[in-house]
Amino acid sequence: MAHTTLDQAGPGRGTHLARPTTPPETEQAREGRLLEPALFIGAHALLAIAMSRVPLVAVAHAVLVLLIGVWWALTKPPERVAYVGFYIAGAEVLWRMNAVYEVLPWELGKYSTIAIFALAMPRARTSRIPTLAFFYFLFLLPSILQLLPITDLREAADRLSFNLSGPLALMVCAWLFSNLTITPSRLRKLLVMLIAPATAIATLLLRNILSSPNLIWGTLSSFAASAGYGPNQVASAMGLALLAVWLLLLFGNLRGVPIIGLMGLGIWFLAQALLTFSRGGIFSALAAAAASVAHALLAPRLRGRALALLAVGALVLVMILIPRLETLTADALGVRFTDTSLSGRWELGLAELQAFREHPVLGVGPGGAEPYRAAAVGRTVASHTEFTRLLAEHGLLGGVAAILIIGMAWHNYRRAGSGLITRGVVATVLVWALTFLAHSATRLVAPSLLLGLSFATFDLEDRDKLRRQAFAAPTTPRRDVARRHIRQRPR
Repeated sequence: MAHTTLDQAGPGRGTHLARPTTPPETEQAREGRLLEPALFIGAHALLAIAMSRVPLVAVAHAVLVLLIGVWWALTKPPERVAYVGFYIAGAEVLWRMNAVYEVLPWELGKYSTIAIFALAMPRARTSRIPTLAFFYFLFLLPSILQLLPITDLREAADRLSFNLSGPLALMVCAWLFSNLTITPSRLRKLLVMLIAPATAIATLLLRNILSSPNLIWGTLSSFAASAGYGPNQVASAMGLALLAVWLLLLFGNLRGVPIIGLMGLGIWFLAQALLTFSRGGIFSALAAAAASVAHALLAPRLRGRALALLAVGALVLVMILIPRLETLTADALGVRFTDTSLSGRWELGLAELQAFREHPVLGVGPGGAEPYRAAAVGRTVASHTEFTRLLAEHGLLGGVAAILIIGMAWHNYRRAGSGLITRGVVATVLVWALTFLAHSATRLVAPSLLLGLSFATFDLEDRDKLRRQAFAAPTTPRRDVARRHIRQRPR
């Protein structure tokens, strides 16, 4: 539909004719727009049941997502490809839970994201990689020389894949998102793409608990409550989905039934994350949510909503959820989450620092810190803290790379501008990514994706409010500029 613009209004008529003429969205259209993501999310519960009964469904699902991603990368705008990237981040743990790695690579989530995003870049407006992200990855390459004495090429390839695919994914994600503008509509779609596959994970977890009435709850992370897979990754997937729900509730400008549905999903995700008895995923979600609340409380328009959500959440948590889970776990839940030990992470970090002291220049090479960690805790275990791993395996240049991660976060937060919604969203994704790196290194593609997202240009402030301010008063040269800017902003 045509719009009446200021240029068309003629002299002396800007005050009345410059207002947008697009009719408001009808209630029926709004309901239809909200129904589609609800059905999309709900369909993943059925997908989870199908995966549990027919294992090949999970493999077919992963292949289909990859093919769609490649197709969109070659034919669609880059923002459409970003949706696939967020979906992959939400589905990565789902695929691993269903043993897709027996047919497809273990690092499928990272490989797929790297390949799809790289294919999409020729269609972007620029091919320049952000400087900080480029040098961060570049500084990790010299330590590859430490792998030259390894004669088993497969072992060398595995060590490179496991330890450098996450950093490479971070650089590629920063490359793509630095070319995108994230509007409220796009942000909502990205978050829905995370929530949908997480619903499938939660379905599998709930199904496993309901079918195992004699679960024994101890004081360590529970593989039984994680459907037999790693509690650390499952809790992180649930925590990230919980955070996506929280961002939609706080910044999504929703009302009515969608809010109730999202709150129900959030409580479900929180319950499943708690029952894994893995604390890292909960910690990252709560720390990131706190960052969003801190910004929302400073914004008059959001303060009431933030306080209401906090009050309802605290009431449900204290009065309903925690008592029920404590009863289910015979009070083991409280014992687990009041335990202040670091589950061996301190010892692992010290072992990696020892490797750095012995090999300060190039480090011990990708994957070379494994013997140090095994000696410290008595078993073979992957790194849990990315920052000490960078020092151990990449030496001084790894230390510079660790500093560059913090520098990327600080730079992107500062360039987010003064808008509290934008700053709140950027701070939230950065806090989640950094805390994940601190307790789970780069086990998943999600921290690389969220750090990459922070490189985007965000346009999240209240568009309707800006339009009212720009078009309400008589025309002036400054308001003319503002009006033209508003008409040109991406939707």
